Amino acid sequence: MKSSSQIRTREELIYALCRAAEIEHGLTCIYLFAAFSMKRFLSEGLDEVQQDQVRNWEAVVLAVAKQEMEHLGIVCNLLNSIGAPQHFSRPNLPQPAEYYQTEFPFSLEPFSLATIQMFMEFEKPATNDFAEGEVEGDGLVP
Repeated sequence: MKSSSQIRTREELIYALCRAAEIEHGLTCIYLFAAFSMKRFLSEGLDEVQQDQVRNWEAVVLAVAKQEMEHLGIVCNLLNSIGAPQHFSRPNLPQPAEYYQTEFPFSLEPFSLATIQMFMEFEKPATNDFAEGEVEGDGLVP
């Protein structure tokens, strides 16, 4: 996500935290939709090996959804700490990328390679503090 300007007033802080709450709430919905879109049963055309792999993918995506829920809770606690009410509203999905200044739109999509790429974009840090070649990762292919 793109960086924003400095926060100088309490009202600006409340606005920024409410936007953060909307983003975390939206991401939770996006991750849950992707997780629950996966095939689960042999009757859906999976063999036993594929079924185990899909269960692993689902567990990872659900764990990330849980983290997004925790982030939402933290944001709401921050709002409470400055005397502002919790913020649980969010716009309906889909929302264009410009709405939250992201590279991808906020939309409910079934689990796929494209969805994984979208998740990676949502989760990457705003800046890359790693030297080139410093971080190695394993690939995940649905």
